[in-house]
Amino acid sequence: MRQTYAVVRDHLKASFDRNKRRYDARVKSSHFDVGDFVYYYVPKNHYGKNRKWAMDNRGPYCVERRVNQVNYVIRRSPTAAPIIAHIDRLSRYYLQKETDGITDRLPAVWKSHNTTTRPTPTALTSQRTDNSDGLSTGEVGNNTPPPDRIPGTAVSSGPPTTAVTIDATAARGQRARPGTVSI
Repeated sequence: MRQTYAVVRDHLKASFDRNKRRYDARVKSSHFDVGDFVYYYVPKNHYGKNRKWAMDNRGPYCVERRVNQVNYVIRRSPTAAPIIAHIDRLSRYYLQKETDGITDRLPAVWKSHNTTTRPTPTALTSQRTDNSDGLSTGEVGNNTPPPDRIPGTAVSSGPPTTAVTIDATAARGQRARPGTVSI
């Protein structure tokens, strides 16, 4: 009996090694860099249609960052919420060439949000001296943005609340006697 198990174990190991060697020969590893455009696979149920003709790839999405070896953060547009996607659900989006044949043509959503037009974080965090009276409205020709609040007013830290007073009979769910007014 032990001899039979040993023969079966040897055959299983040989089969495993053969299948691994065949798989490794044809597998292609994927890798995406930050800024690459990819399609995102989102399967749907297509009732009444053949699955073969289903176009379940959405995109193009832009790779924002690499979380780990197999997960990436992608974004549909600069204003869209980021999505964490597994590498198995991503496939490369090949950018079309411009008429000059050298530069890539960005998708329309990403053209208006070029990195050169966006303010840099250093410009946003730089300290400014404000000599205004605090009543700036952000008019045309005035480079200062409108204030977040009126100077000298307190800012509440919690959500706004409304105080409601209920008399004792209304609080118990009882009807008031006719002729009486409850406030």
